[in-house]
This record gives sequence, structure tokens and C-alpha cells, in this order.
Amino acid sequence: MNTKHTIKIEIPLAHQLLIDSRAASEEILMHINNADKRRINDYVIDQLADRDGAPELIDLQIGKFQYDEGSQAGTFRLHFKISRRFCCADTTGCNDDYIDFRFVYGDAKLHADGHYFQWSPDN
Repeated sequence: MNTKHTIKIEIPLAHQLLIDSRAASEEILMHINNADKRRINDYVIDQLADRDGAPELIDLQIGKFQYDEGSQAGTFRLHFKISRRFCCADTTGCNDDYIDFRFVYGDAKLHADGHYFQWSPDN
């Protein structure tokens, strides 16, 4: 995949939390630092064909977490809403979307890379 459409983040996480997928999902989101959340926001917004309404990402959630102990690798999906506020019309709108991440665990961190593609009829 084209690296322009790739984002890399590192998430500090204790190894024992990876075993319980439900706990890992909650912990991953809690441990993504604000700078990386901002980078993810900017990464997605930069790829939107339509930037009207000052889009921003809200309601981040982790889903589809999988981890293989043998390879110390796994995947997760970062769900989010793209929120827009149209001040001229005094309206708002949201679209649900996601980024799929692959990761390797090492040095007490998830080394994750994800790819985002905006699915729309004009792509």
C-alpha cells in the first residue's frame, strides 16, 4: 500500500493486557496519546475529498481486536465519527468510518500501522 495512506503510531501497553481482548481494546484507546490522536485526526482529514463543515474525528472506539501470542502480532480497528458543523446553515452531521491497524508487540509497545481510504462514489 502507498505510504502516503499509512499512519504509524506506538502505544505503550503492558503485555499481560494483550491476552484479554476486551481489556486490551479499552487499554489501547486509553493509551493513545493526545499527539497521536491529533495525528490520526489530521491524517484522515487530509484524505477527505470534501472538507466542508470543519470535519473532526469524535467518538473513537476500538473493535475487532485480535492478538497472536506466538508471533506477538495482531490487528484492531479504530472506529470513529467524522463530525461536521456547518455554521452558515446551523446544522451538524456525522459519518461513521474506521482505520484497520496491524501491530507488532515489542519494547512494551504496540507498533501499529494503519491505512485509511475514504469510500465514496466519487473515488
